[in-house]
Amino acid sequence: MKLETGGVFADRYEILARLGEGGMGVVYRAMDRELGDEVALKLLTPGIATPDSIERFRREVRLARRVTHPNVARVFDLGLWGDKYFLTMELVRGRSFDDVLDERGTLPPAEILTLARTLCEALVAAHAAGVIHRDLKPANVLVSDDGRVVITDFGIARAVGASDDKLKTQGPIGTPLYMAPEQISGAPVDARTDLFALGIMLYEMATGEIPHARDTAIATAVARLECAPLDHSSLAAVAAPLRELITRTVVRDPAGRAGSAQELLGLLDGALSATAAQELAATMVASAALATSAPRTGEQILAVLPFRMHGPPELAYLGDAIADELADTLTSIKGLRTVGTASTRGPEVTGNPRALGSLFGVTAAVEGTVQVVGPRVRISVRLIDVSSGEQRWADRYEGTLEDVLDLQDRIARRVAEVLRVRVTAAGHPGSASAEVVELYLRGKRKTRMLETTGPDGALALLSRALELAPNFKPAIAHHAIASVREWFVPDKDRDGDPRQAAIASVGRAEALAGELPETQLAVGWLALQEGDTGRAVRAFGAVLEAIPTYTEAQEILGSLEAEVGLTDRALVRLRHAADFDTDSVVPLTDLARLSLLTGDAEGYAALQQEIDRRGHDHAVSVMSIRCRAALWAGDRATVERLTHGLLELPIMRGSVVEPACTYTLGEIGAATAFARIEARTDVTPRMRSLAWQLMTELLAVAGDREMALSALERAAAGALTDIVWMDRCPVLDTLRDEPRFARAREVVEARAEVVRRAASQVPM
Repeated sequence: MKLETGGVFADRYEILARLGEGGMGVVYRAMDRELGDEVALKLLTPGIATPDSIERFRREVRLARRVTHPNVARVFDLGLWGDKYFLTMELVRGRSFDDVLDERGTLPPAEILTLARTLCEALVAAHAAGVIHRDLKPANVLVSDDGRVVITDFGIARAVGASDDKLKTQGPIGTPLYMAPEQISGAPVDARTDLFALGIMLYEMATGEIPHARDTAIATAVARLECAPLDHSSLAAVAAPLRELITRTVVRDPAGRAGSAQELLGLLDGALSATAAQELAATMVASAALATSAPRTGEQILAVLPFRMHGPPELAYLGDAIADELADTLTSIKGLRTVGTASTRGPEVTGNPRALGSLFGVTAAVEGTVQVVGPRVRISVRLIDVSSGEQRWADRYEGTLEDVLDLQDRIARRVAEVLRVRVTAAGHPGSASAEVVELYLRGKRKTRMLETTGPDGALALLSRALELAPNFKPAIAHHAIASVREWFVPDKDRDGDPRQAAIASVGRAEALAGELPETQLAVGWLALQEGDTGRAVRAFGAVLEAIPTYTEAQEILGSLEAEVGLTDRALVRLRHAADFDTDSVVPLTDLARLSLLTGDAEGYAALQQEIDRRGHDHAVSVMSIRCRAALWAGDRATVERLTHGLLELPIMRGSVVEPACTYTLGEIGAATAFARIEARTDVTPRMRSLAWQLMTELLAVAGDREMALSALERAAAGALTDIVWMDRCPVLDTLRDEPRFARAREVVEARAEVVRRAASQVPM
């Protein structure tokens, strides 16, 4: 059966376009008229849709729907229309990774490892839900238009060909080129089967070839059963960390592979850190070698070369414009002096970055290419070590001509942040070995991910770095940041007093590394969590004075400004943070919340679409703002659905807002929720104030004015600065005529005024 564009299938799905066809069926882009969202609709091939397979499909769809990871394309439902079975799935706009490999051939080691980590995180989530892919391959990995990497068809291959009790392959389900030996032979399969396929993909990305390649795909697969193990001499040219990863995955016997996706994820983190440490070590060696030619002690010199332009003659200016914008932004980094394009155009340096070292004492150079094809703009940027000519970092950005000004600003800020990290590390060459740098980089990554505890958490990694190099200032500062975050990360079972540990670590950072912006960030975070908002704003201001592009400081300061009514300033800061760091969804949710409170329905809808495009729709902050939007709109069903989803997230278990969620679902009463929140003396005053805010809203909606006012008073007595919420939240309308509300508002307004006065001293 072929569906025509413009037709309606199953009285619900308007067919918008045919996307492609595979062994399981034809895929269409369709509009779900009931929900108003576009979906991918897969019409199953009749031979696949047998009674037995359909029952397996139903069971697998139930499992696959439990996988709520941003890098997994969600399966929505299995339906029957007439005698036609169909699946509906998340629509991912982009292209397959197969196409990427066809275009680029091999990829740099750091890019391969980063991609592998993304895929491995998705496998961890899927395997935890009991779903094995069994057909992982580049064609089943999509790269969305905004850069999100997504695995598709989770669980579908197993549903077609596996029995649920033994998980044995019944026929060659999967793609032979990427099949594990046990899958080919019909032996039992498990999560390690997916790891083998991932290893084949890593090999292909690194070498451009498939291991054991033969004339046909089937012959290649059979060769894995009949031939000797993989000849690792074929990987001799591959960087050591990546080579070791491949050898742990492309192993004939499953027992020789990493035991799980979680174990492989740990190996990937180590490989990424080793690769980054090698690059940083090389950068530091080059910086030290050229230090004698630098005009000022400790200063690093960077050259920005003119960008090469490929496109219409009328846009020839674009390469120079982007390079000049980058040079201007880089001048904001302390400890870095920039040589702009006006000085790097001469014939003596064109095509010869090494000449910059002797002419200007340059440590590194940034070069790039701008390509315009139709309305699309692609900008590639590279950081080159001038002493060796080797590439140290690269990235690519895409957009449209209409947003090219915003695009060049984003690139400049991104490169500035990357270089700032390198300059910071390069400024301490005598105190940090390669091992220390590796521990520091891993700890920094874990801190950002709020993975602070455990033997491989941020605090443990940074503590080991400081045991080896007690005076390594970047690790001292980041240990302070990690310690503060450990205080507000929910964990009822942690040992010791997290508040005192945070105070001690921040104090050490102020004493030994007080000049670093990261130390001031830690000072600001600690003051904010304790309710000392004036000191917090001043500390974040100090960070931005040193590094105007520091995203995290822009993000939290913008959030505070939004709470106290400095709307114009908040919009600028939050938009900056959202554009610069696409891995963080908090700026977008803060902007969405501000749109709701100011009555900007169109702005809220646009931000939700942006969140969806970035693949962040299951982040806790996203689900929380959508839940509150539904609560304010009186949509009880949506509130309950989202609350159930929130409680399934690991970070919510044991959190101080968990009682508010369970109260929402009617599992506990208001008095019990109050008691549980009040008992959480281990959390920060700011986090506890958030819990009281939520209880205020819930109780106001429930009509319990007395308890709602009690919750509001507790929030105001804590660390609440959110005067905009008090004045504009629609569900608080029934409370505003109460004297108790007015008194609570006076307390919050006084705290908000402290923020306004301090923020007025921070330049935009």
